[in-house]
Amino acid sequence: MFNKLQSFLEKTLQPFAIKMSQSPLIQAITNGMMGIISLTVGVCLVSILVNLPFEPWIAFLTNIKILGPAKELISATSSLLALYVVISVSYSYAKTLEQDIRACVITSLAVFIILMPQSVTVGEESVSALLSSNLGSNGMFIALFTGLIVTAIYNFLITHNVKISLPEQVPPNVSNSMTPIIACMIIFT
Repeated sequence: MFNKLQSFLEKTLQPFAIKMSQSPLIQAITNGMMGIISLTVGVCLVSILVNLPFEPWIAFLTNIKILGPAKELISATSSLLALYVVISVSYSYAKTLEQDIRACVITSLAVFIILMPQSVTVGEESVSALLSSNLGSNGMFIALFTGLIVTAIYNFLITHNVKISLPEQVPPNVSNSMTPIIACMIIFT
């Protein structure tokens, strides 16, 4: 019975799994999330060490003045997790598509920030601010899709020559920085 089930799964699911693993989107997500794994695992280890429920250990960390900065490190890192995701996924996808990595990453990050509410109500007054909750784990799903979609749109626009073409006399660093302006303006719009 087990052999029949295994052969059925190999015949039906294996081709689908192979096709999915070869998809540039799946590769970008995989590589992007693997790109931030050292950050997340490192912060998790610090979090475990700082939050051990052993009073002498907590007293030791407090005495050497490491407890406060360690908790700030954990908070700062985990509250910006979505930023790391959008950067890493966009980087991986741009690299797969062989596009300008810097332009894709910066545009994806800018679009991610544009998508967030730009003001916070404090009492009866509205203040310009970004909620850190949108930058952390709450914003990871949007960050993932923003990195993929913005990079895909950028790739589409650039491959269809929606870009500024400057004469050959213009230095390459100037030309490379001016090329994506129209594509970025379309994406921002």
